[in-house]
Amino acid sequence: MIDIKSLPPKVSSEFRHDPFIFIAANQKQVNIHKFSAIVLKNDVMHVVDVLPRIEYKSGFHPFYLQHTDLFYEAQKLFKALFSHEPDKLIYSYKGDYSTSVFLFTSTVLIEKALKKEVIEIKCDKNIDEVYVKKLLRDEKSLGIEVKNLVVDSGRIHANLPVGVFPVIGALNSIDSGWRTPNFNLIFGSESIKGFKENESLIKVENNIHPKEHQWIWGIDEYFRDHFKRGISLYSIGWLPFKFDSSVFDSYNPFDMSQFYSNAIAKGREAFTEIIIDFLLAINRGTYLPLTTEGFSALMPHFYGFDRLAESVAVYDDREKAKLKYLYDSAASYATTFNPLSCKNIIDYFLRDSEINFDALSIDPGKEILKAFERQPHIPFLIGRRKEILSRFITNGAPNNRYDQFINGADGQIIGKNKVYPLL
Repeated sequence: MIDIKSLPPKVSSEFRHDPFIFIAANQKQVNIHKFSAIVLKNDVMHVVDVLPRIEYKSGFHPFYLQHTDLFYEAQKLFKALFSHEPDKLIYSYKGDYSTSVFLFTSTVLIEKALKKEVIEIKCDKNIDEVYVKKLLRDEKSLGIEVKNLVVDSGRIHANLPVGVFPVIGALNSIDSGWRTPNFNLIFGSESIKGFKENESLIKVENNIHPKEHQWIWGIDEYFRDHFKRGISLYSIGWLPFKFDSSVFDSYNPFDMSQFYSNAIAKGREAFTEIIIDFLLAINRGTYLPLTTEGFSALMPHFYGFDRLAESVAVYDDREKAKLKYLYDSAASYATTFNPLSCKNIIDYFLRDSEINFDALSIDPGKEILKAFERQPHIPFLIGRRKEILSRFITNGAPNNRYDQFINGADGQIIGKNKVYPLL
């Protein structure tokens, strides 16, 4: 386990719970019971923020978590899920003490991924074996042979995608505008190589998100040595502490042991289920072949682009640049695979979410958060209502619906042919 004392002093500082004290005009102190202040442990007169008290089963408290606690609890979750001690870290910490971002992984697992060796994980013992067997039967009813997920003698064994290694992220902020605090399940891999960067698009994006505050950050040199310009980190699931009653019901800032015990148990269960669903989606994708043109044309569907010619015609320059870059980069990526299938679309997703090391040094707060973004593709892969791949497979082969979706009169290829000249 990585010791937080090995990081700069500001990263290992703590917040503490304290009443919010109001100094009246007559200099008398008045307790305002509906609020609490987050102050520095070694300087209680330094108020970081003021939070409303919220009633939990433990009483009235503001909901916030210690950065140091999440630093260690995220590592415990990684070990519980993947049976390896994390020993590699990327972090970013806001200079005003309000926000921390930690990413943990393991050298052993990274090395396996880079060597294209299979990373097998033994799924959580609390996962319902009967439920998983039903999922496998559902796949079999479509004519799909599942090879990356096996139930054997009461144990569930899952093989991560080749070239992918697991990462656990912890994101924490007392700023109510952040989607925090949470644990994130992230797949790491080598980023997509050989594509020419869209410099005009990058320039526009950077202008939209100026650097607002000083961030303290760090990255293990191992990553620079093994991944050169950047590393792909793709969030496939998250556990929000504020909105999961099985976790926050035990919130008590004076004794957080039960809270974190519940959080790790819930994280193990939720993330294992997500991994299982994601692996089934990868397996389905191998049953749906694609041409390079079909691969390129289909990709924007997963990114939520409206590709009606009337809509694209009124896109601003930034939107047009993003759509064109997606078409072009997908076509270039597709040429590296033979045979090509929808499984490779998932490969593209996993490698397209890049943390660029140069950008990290310029604006670490913005760049590192790419690893925590909610990905628009996930509902189309594992969402119970939106998942699309299984509907295109019958008796182990693509059905007519799939052909119409790709090649039909209202299909993806014709859609691309109509809008691409407008880009």
